[in-house]
Amino acid sequence: KTGEKQWTAKLALRSLQFWLLFFARICAASGTTVIVTHQVAHVVDVGYSKLLAASIFGFAGITSSFGRVVFGFIADLLSKQAAYTLNIAMTVVGVGALMILRDPSQTWLLYVYVIFFGIGFGSRAVIFSALTADIFSGKGFGAILGYSTVAVGVGGALGSWLGGVFHDWAGSYLFSFALSTLVLVGSDVCIWLAAVSWVTAYDQRLWSEKRG
Repeated sequence: KTGEKQWTAKLALRSLQFWLLFFARICAASGTTVIVTHQVAHVVDVGYSKLLAASIFGFAGITSSFGRVVFGFIADLLSKQAAYTLNIAMTVVGVGALMILRDPSQTWLLYVYVIFFGIGFGSRAVIFSALTADIFSGKGFGAILGYSTVAVGVGGALGSWLGGVFHDWAGSYLFSFALSTLVLVGSDVCIWLAAVSWVTAYDQRLWSEKRG
């Protein structure tokens, strides 16, 4: 890859793998931001104080740092696609704990959320960067990675806005959190689609056109 095949940003923008990863990042960012933006409001609605809610969620920073280290090893041990699926599964467990929280007597669910969601949230960017590097190695990698991270801003903006819209429509955050789960799973599907043979074969043909 580093010799004969040097990806450029222009060529990557024609790649199916690039756009599948791009859409995966939009889904991941939107699904995550729905939760991060509205988590405190949801827990306050359940009956917790704002101070306690903010304090508990502060622990997510610790678990997210732990996740960055652990999932780096997992991605090397298994595959990056398998590591991403595990990441999404942990995130969804955390979201599920938040969704079934009904009253302040269930504080243990908050800790389940902080541990599982925090680890997933912290490690996802590591896996995305590694996947992008595996596919789009070469001198153009920096520009390609820069283009791909635009998806984070787009997804983050959509997630924050849609979370509020659906809350106003449904009267609770449960619908917003359910939507978060769906788009997170959609992100995982895109990651696996980027690895299927017909997608990689299409991208290989880009090189034939370039040499032609």
